[in-house]
Amino acid sequence: MKRSYTILIISILSSALFFLDCEHKDQNNVDLKVLAVGSGDIIFINGEVDSDKISSCGVAVPGTASSGTTGTTSGTTTTTTSGSTSTRYTITSQLIMKTTGESLVLRFQFDSSQYQGSVDPQQGFSYSGGAFARTVTGNVGKVEWGASGIPVYPSTSGGAQQQTLQYMDIDLSLTGKLLASSTTTGILNQCYTSDNVNCTSITTTQQCFTQDNQTCVSTASSAGTAVTITGHISCNAPNVIPSGSATTQ
Repeated sequence: MKRSYTILIISILSSALFFLDCEHKDQNNVDLKVLAVGSGDIIFINGEVDSDKISSCGVAVPGTASSGTTGTTSGTTTTTTSGSTSTRYTITSQLIMKTTGESLVLRFQFDSSQYQGSVDPQQGFSYSGGAFARTVTGNVGKVEWGASGIPVYPSTSGGAQQQTLQYMDIDLSLTGKLLASSTTTGILNQCYTSDNVNCTSITTTQQCFTQDNQTCVSTASSAGTAVTITGHISCNAPNVIPSGSATTQ
């Protein structure tokens, strides 16, 4: 009887993992709508992500968290902290479009206890290069991932300090700018940074996109036409070995 229960449990777990894998398999698409504020002109960005040109769907770097009490000693404010597990991560992703060759970069804040997070104000969203020959940026707004759209695992579950994303399934709702020319070409590198402005040779908890390995690329711009960016991004990188199961609530 025990053997029968064991076989049943293994079968259920195998089926669950199979359906989770199938849910995200072969989904490598970008489907976005860029709406120009004022004129109402619409640009549709639709295409397939080239899985042969990306090593993963992104990288998640954990933030830091602490807990404790704050008091005053001899007129000086002191803070006592104790170790605490962080559920917050910074996610950076770069996708290359198949056939047309555009580069899509995205950086946003992820919290495994939430369903959405803010896009980074300096390196939030950029779609540029290739046949598009223009640039769309977004630096204000949110990214939504639902219950299992991003496979990042809190460190309490034994997750790695830096995690590589096997898949990503997210919705965007951003405001930004449309520029008449491309601001990036080809695949960007990533470097360590302590200020989100300059690259550093010192290993830090932050990374940024860079073209010259010296300074961080900024997608913030005061020029261009004001736009809203909405839509969906799906990525699957089958060669990435996952660290565990998807974050669930």
